[in-house]
Amino acid sequence: MPTFPKNDPPLTREGSLNEIISSIAAEELSLSHLLNVEGEKLQYVLGTMPGLDGAASLDEVMQVNKSVKDTLSGIMEQQMALTSKLGAVLKAPTLPGPEGPMGAEGPEGPEGPAEGEAGPDGPDGPDGAEGPAGPTGPTGAPGPNPTAIAAYAANTRGSSVGLGNDDFIGFPDVSVLCPEILLGDSSSMLGGDSVFYLKKAGTYQISYRVTLSAPSVRPVGTRLMISSADDYEGVIAPTVGAQQFECTFTLTMPKSTTIELQAYSTTPSIPGTGGLPALDSVQLASGASGASMLVVRLGD
Repeated sequence: MPTFPKNDPPLTREGSLNEIISSIAAEELSLSHLLNVEGEKLQYVLGTMPGLDGAASLDEVMQVNKSVKDTLSGIMEQQMALTSKLGAVLKAPTLPGPEGPMGAEGPEGPEGPAEGEAGPDGPDGPDGAEGPAGPTGPTGAPGPNPTAIAAYAANTRGSSVGLGNDDFIGFPDVSVLCPEILLGDSSSMLGGDSVFYLKKAGTYQISYRVTLSAPSVRPVGTRLMISSADDYEGVIAPTVGAQQFECTFTLTMPKSTTIELQAYSTTPSIPGTGGLPALDSVQLASGASGASMLVVRLGD
């Protein structure tokens, strides 16, 4: 009895079908070699093979022709068988059979790293419910008293204000002062309301606002006189039609500095012409918007 060598590893159904297809391919290769040999036989007897002189006799040609015919007939039959075999293999199902028994457990592999890389952060969860209010904390220490470092005064009665060099806007109606900043007049600092007097040197912020009862018909502006000298940071140049003037700036000033506010014009003494009134004064608006000044000490 013939014996066959064992396949290691054993062939699967799919592997067996692949082996059959390989054998069909090998047979096809063999048939192609046979066809080539038969062609060379014909070349030989007909005398067309390179390197040969002369040709075979008629009887030899007939014998070779019969041999080639018989061989081709056998090749055709074999080709039909191979075609049928290949078709059957290609149609054969390759579904796996039932699962075999579990093999023995393999040895344990080497231990991996102790800790893997951290994954990406997940999305934030919804906000939780608001917790109860905690107990009220102790009252903090009292803050600084604004009136200890600032002074404010205002003219709310709608006064008429002259435009001469010796005319200043007074603040007779509202005043909130401090010990370091006084409000008085230019001579005694007592009983007046047009001069802020600084009792201490330091850096101060000065803000003022002036509102006229109507737009000016002549050029009118405002300016601060710091110790009787123009301070150009606090000067708003005269313009026709002006009605409201506002200015804020910071300045370092010595002790005993005086601050006065003027409304002025480049032509204060021109008499009225063409139905216009003489321009020697302006009328402040009444109420809180008339005229006001705030002086705040920022530091030494």
